[in-house]
Amino acid sequence: MSIVRSTLIVIALAGCTKVPGTESADDRRGPGVVAPAPAPLSAKVTLVSVTFADDCGGTAPAQAPASPSAPSVVAPSSESARPSDVTENPRYRCQQTSMQLSIAASKDAAVTIKSVEVFDEKGASLGTLATSKPTRWSNASSAYEAWDEKVAAGQTVQVSYVLAQPSFVNHYASHDRMFTVKVSASVGGIAQALQTTVMVVAQPAPMPT
Repeated sequence: MSIVRSTLIVIALAGCTKVPGTESADDRRGPGVVAPAPAPLSAKVTLVSVTFADDCGGTAPAQAPASPSAPSVVAPSSESARPSDVTENPRYRCQQTSMQLSIAASKDAAVTIKSVEVFDEKGASLGTLATSKPTRWSNASSAYEAWDEKVAAGQTVQVSYVLAQPSFVNHYASHDRMFTVKVSASVGGIAQALQTTVMVVAQPAPMPT
């Protein structure tokens, strides 16, 4: 009987023994040690809208920043408009493929857009779009102006980036298409992930003349 008891005690002790090197980070901290809190954000970035439209030579949007909404709906392309229409009717103004962001800073912060990736309806990646020509909306001039990608403490700014023309978007498709746009941004050295959806409205191909 005593032999059986000794065997059971040995097995119980072996089950409580840890293999060296397998301790978790929490085990090594010891009792009563609290994990450090993540660094606070110096600025909050909101992806306001993404527009898949035309290549207008990299010009910034002509209109004031849009209010956040989902999904973004892309109007028909203006490529088929006659030159006289552009002059006589401002509604036919070329609309640049671009994205608009709102940035509210609690501290001075530098902004960097690391990537803009687009996904189809099934979640498959269609590739990334290069960003260029950052601009900031000016209420004084009612227009976007050149921006150095820096935000001062206490400011909330509306900014825009020109996006490379997406080869996978066809305005003359047979049906509307929905895309998901994921943006990776770095603000004050801290990464922020942003996301929105864009619906491209199909339209009939222009009739040959």
